[in-house]
Parts: sequence; structure tokens; C-alpha cells
Amino acid sequence: MTSFQSRVIHLFVECGLTLSSLQIFHKEFSMLFLNPAEVVFHHRYCFPILYSLLLNDVVIVDNQSEQTLDEMKFLLKTFQEVNFKVNSSKQQIVGPGIHNVTLLLQNNISSVIYSTPITFNEEIKDFKVTTKEYIGFHPHYFIINATVSQGAPISLSVQIKSIESNLSHFIGSLVCPRDCHSMVMKANLSQPGIYKVEAIAVNNISQSSSWTNIEALPQIYNVFISSLKPIPSYSRNYVYAFVRGDIGDYMMTIYLQGRPENHSFTISKLEYDHKDLPSLPFDAKFYKLIKVERVLYHIGMQQVTGFIRNSKQSFPFVGWVDVLETSSCLENLRIRDGNYQGGFEKPLKVFDYLTFNVDFKFTCKNMSEVRYKWLVFPVATDMDMATYTNEVEYEKESFEPELIIRADTLSPGLYVVKVKVTSENVTSDVLEGKLKDYTLIEIPKRKLHFVILGGNVLQADNNMTVLRFESSIDFNKYHRHISYNWFCSIKQEELPTRTVMGKIQRKGFKVFSNITLFKI
Repeated sequence: MTSFQSRVIHLFVECGLTLSSLQIFHKEFSMLFLNPAEVVFHHRYCFPILYSLLLNDVVIVDNQSEQTLDEMKFLLKTFQEVNFKVNSSKQQIVGPGIHNVTLLLQNNISSVIYSTPITFNEEIKDFKVTTKEYIGFHPHYFIINATVSQGAPISLSVQIKSIESNLSHFIGSLVCPRDCHSMVMKANLSQPGIYKVEAIAVNNISQSSSWTNIEALPQIYNVFISSLKPIPSYSRNYVYAFVRGDIGDYMMTIYLQGRPENHSFTISKLEYDHKDLPSLPFDAKFYKLIKVERVLYHIGMQQVTGFIRNSKQSFPFVGWVDVLETSSCLENLRIRDGNYQGGFEKPLKVFDYLTFNVDFKFTCKNMSEVRYKWLVFPVATDMDMATYTNEVEYEKESFEPELIIRADTLSPGLYVVKVKVTSENVTSDVLEGKLKDYTLIEIPKRKLHFVILGGNVLQADNNMTVLRFESSIDFNKYHRHISYNWFCSIKQEELPTRTVMGKIQRKGFKVFSNITLFKI
């Protein structure tokens, strides 16, 4: 006689969620800002599904699910409609404009992330376009500013026409998805004349236009005054004016110790060769050099003022020259490994640290003391001048001709390094010599390296319910803010790339691997 035993077991079967099996679709999401909004998605029926909806990184709905299986829908694979309400308070958090809405569908064995844009339209008000009255020529750009008191998203189009011929000389456009109170567009022109700047701002519910007139004529962009080295008093020497501007004719009036002097000059090209000059705190190849010969009598730092005129404008400038009582006994100052061509070559990159030294010729008296002062200035490009308004507090006066710059003491970017060397008689405190030199350095962006200790594959037996992870991070003192977020998934490709997504993914479900992560 054969006997049978029966046992009842519970088998949990779930749909494997994929984009192809779900076939998610929706209508375009375009709505009025702060009006009641409903987001509707359609997809093939599957069970079970837990829904979450995010607007950018704002959680709209979390842990919404259907509790029971509809067998008919499952067998027929009909389309399921899922609705989400986006109230005005949630819209107010993100503001008007184009945003990203993310639908997360998940169960115990799989998950799918579906993202699409959503637009909250706000009416455009008080649209205005402005720019300088006078602008220069190519390759120099000028800025067109467009502002609104409210409105987003905005599609901005700009056209610049010659008033005389009505021909278009520039057409540009941009799309501002959100935060459109101030929009900026760069433009340039190649011919002199009077032009009309026309701008149109458009979105799905409104349109506005604005215009302004400009005149293109040669411009002066920068003036740098230098004596290149200290000038001895009561002797004839040169004061140098470096002028960056458009090709054209100009008149310069310069005041040296209260006395005006006029110099007419022409900028005939955009690049010049200044390799025979000492180092300067910017790339001098884009500057026209004007020499002014003069005898200066007052001792110390002397202010030089003046202005440069074109046919309709005046460009003021201010500079300084250093006048010594006697000829300097310091000569040929150079930062070792620095600039030797009168204009910057490629910047020196500081990956870990870089040591700078100075070389110079010393002909001062035996009872002389040499002092060194190092200064560091951030600049946007090698054509920007180092000014005291953006000096970095890096080093105080040092009696050593050496400076060590470490990459972890400055934020990434370009910097001008300047050294000032002076010689004073220790018995009489008389300044005998004074020189300065410059070089350009670059601090590259730093990388943060970390590793999960224990290897790429960690195994847990049936009795182990907790796996402890540790992180090992190499960073320098410039990395002041470091945060940790731990995420877990069954498949590597399902690991979330956004923190807020990682916090809601797998939420509310049993995780079969039963892993708890501890932040150390």
C-alpha cells in the first residue's frame, strides 16, 4: 500500500518589471503654474507594483500600491492608469519652468525608473532688454541682458539689425528652462554703425518683446601703467602704458606728478611682440605699448592718472610707478621656472606642491638687507590683471627667496604669483633697491578617491544578517564637506545615481539578502 504525504507551501510570484514589458506612455505634461495639476501615466498591468513619484528631488508620492491582484487585467495585459496629484505647495518648492518628473515602479525582484520633462508655465511680465550704449568689434564680445519680473520657461530670440541698411548682423537664441529673471547672451559685430537690438521672449501662454539701440565703435578694454622697474629720481626714464583695445585711432592724456601730456596713437593690430620686456602680471601680447618719457622728482609710489578718448567716449585709468632716491642696486630679477618672455607661456601646474625661487643681480652695499614678499592673485584668464582687490591671503613677508605652494591650500583655477624684492641699508633704513616679477600657475581640480574595504564580492552565510562596510578616503584639507550615502540593489545596473532615489528605492519591501548597512 502506497502512502502519500502532502504539504502546503506558499509561493510568491511577482512580475519582472522592465521598460519593454510595461510600455509606459503619457501625454505631454504642460500646465499652468500653481494651478491644480494631475500627472497621468499608462502602462501594461503587472502585479505587485509600488509607485513613487518625484518632481526633481521633491517626493510627490511615496509607497502607493495596488493591494490585490486583478486576474483578468493580468491575463489580458491591459493598460493600467496611475494618477498623481501635484498640489500648489509642491509646485512652489520647485518654481515655474521645465522640470524632471521621475516615476519609480518597484517590487521585490525588480525596479524601473522612468523620467520625463514636465512644464509649469508662468506668464511673462515686464520683459526688458538692455546693453551698453557703445560696443566694440569682433573678436571682443558684448553682453545683452534680458530681464523679466516673472515668467518661465522662456525661449529668447535676439536679432541685431543695422538701422541704416536694415540688414541683420546677428541672430541668436537660447532657452531658459527656469529661474529666468535674468538671461544673458553674448554677441559681437564686425562693422561700425548704429544698430537695433530686438528681442522676443515666448512660452506656451505668453509672449513679450523689447528693443534698444547700440552704436559700434572702437573701444578700450584695459590700461596698465608700469615703469617695469623702479625709476631713479631726477633722471630721464620711461613710463609705459599698455593698452588693450579695438583697432582704431585714439588720444591719450596722461598726468605725471600733476602735469598733463597728450599722446595720439593708433592700434593697428590685435597682437604684439613684447619678448624684450620684463615680466608683466598678464599676457602682454594683446596690448599696445605706449612709452612716455619724463623726469620724476618726488620719491616713493607716484599715482599716474589719465584717460583715453575715441570719437565719442572717454576711458579713465589709474596706475602707479615707483620712484627711488637713487638707481636700484637690484637688477635682473626672475622667478626661477617662471615667465621669461614678457608674456605668460603655459601656466605651471601644481598637482602636489611647487617650489619657487628668485634670481637677481645684487650690487648693493655690504650693510644691506634683502626682503622678499610673495603675493598670489586668482585670475579668470591669462589676459586678466592681478589686482589687490582679489589678493589671496597666502604668505606674509619672508626673508627667504623661496615659496612653496601646495595644491591643497588653494581652490582650483589660475593664479598669478608675484614676488617683490627690496633692499634696505640696515644702518640708515634707506631703500636702495626694489624689483618685482610674476609667473602664472594652475591648480587642477582635485579628485576624491574612496574604496569599500573587503573586496568587490562579500559573501554572507545563512546566519549572518549584518555586513559592515567601511570607507577609506584620501583627501586634503581643502575638501571640507564630505557626506556618505549607502545604497543596495540586487543588480549593479539598478544602483541609483541620485541620493533621493536611493532613499525610496526598495522602501516598504522585504529585501531577500537581508543586508543592513552601517556607516562608519
